[in-house]
Amino acid sequence: MVAVMPRVDCPECGVVVAQVPWARPGSRFTRDFETECAWLMTVADQKTVSGFLHVAWGDRGRHRP
Repeated sequence: MVAVMPRVDCPECGVVVAQVPWARPGSRFTRDFETECAWLMTVADQKTVSGFLHVAWGDRGRHRP
């Protein structure tokens, strides 16, 4: 999903990007996707989550002895 983010003129901060209900600042994913991924990680292992959500984990989160 790609969207043009509206800018607003805040009297205190100046011109800033408006907050939208479906994304968090700096995230590459939608809020709903992040929430789903976080919940799924509480009930399944990384391999299952990776397959279900099509996420490539790489070396992130792996335990290294």
